[in-house]
Amino acid sequence: MRPPSRAAGLLIRHVFSPVSPAVVHVRFRSGFKARRSNLDEYPDVPWQTTRIVDNSPPAPLWPAAPRPIPVTELPAYLASRVSNWSDSHTVQTRLIRFGVPPQDVRKALMRFASAMRSENVFEQLGYDAEQLERMSVDVADRNNFHPLDVTLTRLFYEWASHPKSEHSLQSVLPDSTFRTIRTLFRTVDLTNQAARHVHTRTTRPCRKIIMHVGPTNSGKTHNALRALAAAKKGCYAGPLRLLAHEIYMRLNQGQIVPLQIVPLGVDPSPAEPDPATNLEGVDTEGRAVVRKEGDERYARQCNLLTGEEQIILDPEAPLLSCTVEMVPLLQFRDVLVIDEIQMLADPERGTAWTSAVLGANAAELHLCGEEASVPLVQAILRDTGDEIIVNRYERLSPLKVGDSALESLKDIRKGDCVVAFSRSTIFAFRKIKRIIFSQVRKSDGQRDHLLTPPQIKQIAGRAGRFGLHGDDTGGIVTTLLRGDLHILVAAMAYPVSPIRYARIRPDAELEMKIEGLLPPKSSYLTYSEVLHYVSKVDPCYEVQSLATEEAAARAVASVTGRGSVSEEELILLRQAPVPWRNPLATKCGAEFIRFFQSHVFVDVRQALNAGGLLPKLLKAMELSKIQDPSTISEQDMKEVFLSLYDLETVHRMLCSYSWLNYRLPVGFGDGRVARQLKRDTEFVISWCLRELSRRGYTGRTQKRPEGFGSSFPRKPTGNDFGFGKTTRRRSGPFNPFLHDERKKSKR
Repeated sequence: MRPPSRAAGLLIRHVFSPVSPAVVHVRFRSGFKARRSNLDEYPDVPWQTTRIVDNSPPAPLWPAAPRPIPVTELPAYLASRVSNWSDSHTVQTRLIRFGVPPQDVRKALMRFASAMRSENVFEQLGYDAEQLERMSVDVADRNNFHPLDVTLTRLFYEWASHPKSEHSLQSVLPDSTFRTIRTLFRTVDLTNQAARHVHTRTTRPCRKIIMHVGPTNSGKTHNALRALAAAKKGCYAGPLRLLAHEIYMRLNQGQIVPLQIVPLGVDPSPAEPDPATNLEGVDTEGRAVVRKEGDERYARQCNLLTGEEQIILDPEAPLLSCTVEMVPLLQFRDVLVIDEIQMLADPERGTAWTSAVLGANAAELHLCGEEASVPLVQAILRDTGDEIIVNRYERLSPLKVGDSALESLKDIRKGDCVVAFSRSTIFAFRKIKRIIFSQVRKSDGQRDHLLTPPQIKQIAGRAGRFGLHGDDTGGIVTTLLRGDLHILVAAMAYPVSPIRYARIRPDAELEMKIEGLLPPKSSYLTYSEVLHYVSKVDPCYEVQSLATEEAAARAVASVTGRGSVSEEELILLRQAPVPWRNPLATKCGAEFIRFFQSHVFVDVRQALNAGGLLPKLLKAMELSKIQDPSTISEQDMKEVFLSLYDLETVHRMLCSYSWLNYRLPVGFGDGRVARQLKRDTEFVISWCLRELSRRGYTGRTQKRPEGFGSSFPRKPTGNDFGFGKTTRRRSGPFNPFLHDERKKSKR
């Protein structure tokens, strides 16, 4: 093949822009770039150079938040935007949904806009410096209309409800409209959250709050757990059923050494720490907090209470282990341990942590978590009279970033943990020496985002757990892909940023009051809009995200149309842990509601069958009972493997049924059958995975393994398990499990 001539029509233009970096462009007579293979064939041809490397500083991995508007400039800034806001059709139709008569909306907004331009509204409303600073942060992004919309809508309702604005509005609005605006605002005034827990403020005017803060593997939980084990009446509240169940087991078996029984943490009978614990198993001196073997001298009777499971050994048992959402706030406890306290800022679950911190009737609260939570906890407890003690801990064993990325899974060795991301972060809590990030991005269901530095640090901190390795030289964290290593390095060096807001939400009683103030046939989405756009909160709080419940509300409304289902029951149905974005789960959840509405009693087997899930479970159960799995046909095994996704949905729906069984025991009274089916599903899933591994279907030919792409993955196909022809994607997220094959294909 002859090399192309310079006279072939190629024209080189050097363009040097004063704004952008210098770039060399190549134009071809055909309008198309030359084939890569042709360019590689003639490496000495000078016209091949296509681009000069851009040496400008790289964009930050985690962009800084917009700079807040100076407080002194805030009134003028809002006044300059209020006219466009009040003219917005979106704003006007929203007020109509909130109950303002259409003919009065425009007049009310014009009066408010005039007041913003000519009066000192903030002085009239009595805003202090902290409130103005919060508002300046909220509207800092001048290119984003939404936070400005929220801020001005809240200001409008507060201004319109203030006594000094009454005369101005009554001259243009009828009394009924004025009362509608004022009543809605006063109902959703969520300020002074601590005072809402009347029982605790009355019986426990001064609690002792002990914060144990530090990084993972710092021993921050050991004093809290020992105080719990020694308490006359105590409770552990954690973020996961797994942790609650482990505390329940270990307290009953005497594996946690009580603090008072063993003064200063010195165990008269030294024991080996349990490497299988999900907790920090040793104290700052390397002594066992969670013992590998139980000791009956330390055994304490403890009950278990989670959303889906209750194990009551004795109604009068002194100790309780539960998830944070299930903490009995009114029952007195000498000691309450709340784990992962930074979760009070979580958009969807944070309200449970906030309620527990503010409302727990306990003499002594131990809050374990990250340093970033300290300022926020101090802020929300500022006016309660509680005593706050902060104990800070440092990591017990060193943690360093590896010198290089792993690049291939062939280099995995014993003690490694490869972290991947699917519907939830996969943590490994066992005896891990090295953490390897297969990727540093996670999907939110719409697109992939970089993990935040706190997320990376928490996962990386699991490496090299103190006291569980003979040499205790520390842990190593690295990445699978070379291009991700610099992101990991930057995240580990990222400074700690305090979390800003604790999440709150109205209780069921207040929710029904709000819905009663809205126009007839208003949807749950309108209720969630009221919370978001009207409610007034203190600067250290934010209303909990209701995105998950909004999806549930759409599904519930499409089935019930309210009908014979009461408001209280609707609230519970919306809050049930059904994965409403999953079409199979949505169909089965709809069957739960239909049976509940039409028959009152929901037969779990019939509902699963109507939802199309029961036949898949029964088929897998039938095959799992065969003594010799090798006799099962390839076609049957293929069907079972392809149903793993459906079996997981079965399990989640049975968990949801159990959750409803504890809250609506008459309508969802098939709890015993549901729990047995749940155990059967767990057995079948384990059997499927064992057979998957035994037959060599490891997923190496998978197009897109779960966690590399959408956070809600597609249903698996035969290619994922080695059945049929392999198809390799040429675009989309990189799959490290195909790393070696792709390297070969490029050669």
